[in-house]
Order: sequence, then structure tokens, then C-alpha cells
Amino acid sequence: MKNKTAKIFSAGFIAYLLLQVANGLANTYYAVFGCIQLAQSMSSAPDVSAIQGDLLTMVFSGVTVLLSALTYALLAVIAGSALIEKCGTLKGKLRKMWFVPGALYVLQTLMFIISRFADVFTQPSEYLITVLTSAAIDVGQALVFRVVIAILYFTLPRILLENDLFVFKKETTQTQVATTDAE
Repeated sequence: MKNKTAKIFSAGFIAYLLLQVANGLANTYYAVFGCIQLAQSMSSAPDVSAIQGDLLTMVFSGVTVLLSALTYALLAVIAGSALIEKCGTLKGKLRKMWFVPGALYVLQTLMFIISRFADVFTQPSEYLITVLTSAAIDVGQALVFRVVIAILYFTLPRILLENDLFVFKKETTQTQVATTDAE
């Protein structure tokens, strides 16, 4: 029963990571086409500076979700190599890259901060303090959560790669055991 629960949890974890990759790629697609629509509407807009701020924010947001998709993809590969015995041959190469998901997440966090402040200075000057304060509060609240996730992204790959956690192993039959013992 214990092995069955571990298999269900491991399969669910890898499936979750792959769904996050798909979600990130879909959001990147929407961000690219949103940027194209905003760029096309700039010629007929009465307030070009507001659209420029929105466009800049959308570009940084698109890069952020793309980095997120890459982080989840790398985590899925690491989890697969640590939990599926057939994929375990990748562990040696991935051990050298244990820090990459954390580094991508830190870069993603920097992009998030930039995107949050990107359109602040395109706002009318009478709203600058209000918009700047709102952006600072949003970033401050998100940073607490993002620090915890960054710690997870730096430690989880290392734990997965340093331990033998194969949940999905090749089943050995009595014939294989007898053949191995006879040799």
C-alpha cells in the first residue's frame, strides 16, 4: 500500500509540473498576441503613454510566464529522473544543474518586480505617488511568498537528485532473481 501511495503522489506531482508548463506556454502565447494588439492600437490611441506602459508591463509579464514554464519544465525533468528508474540515467547530468530552477525563479521574480513598476512612470504625475505606493505594497506582499518558493526551488532539485527515490522501478520476477543468483 505504501508503494502505491508513493506512485500516485509521484505521478500526480509530475503531472502537476507538466500542466504548469502547458499553462505557462499558453499564457506566453496570450501575452505575445496581447502585445501585438497593443502595439497595433497605439497609432489610434488618444493617450499613447498609457498604452506604452501597458505594453511594457505585458512584455515583462510574458517573459515572466515563459521563465515560469521553463522552470516547471526543468523541475519535471528532474523529478522524472529522480522518481522513474528508466529516466535515472539523466541524474548525472542534472546533478550539475540543481541550482538552475532556483536561478530561473529568482530571474522570474526580478521580472515580476520590473513588470509591476514598469508602467508607474507612464501614469499622470498627479497619480504617481498613489500608483507607486500600490506597486510597492503589491511587490512587498508577493516577495514574502516568493522567497519561500525560491528556497524550495533551490532545495527540492538537490534533494531529488542526491537520493535514490525511484518509485517507478522495473519489477523483478522470480526468474530474473534466480538468474541473477545463479551468475
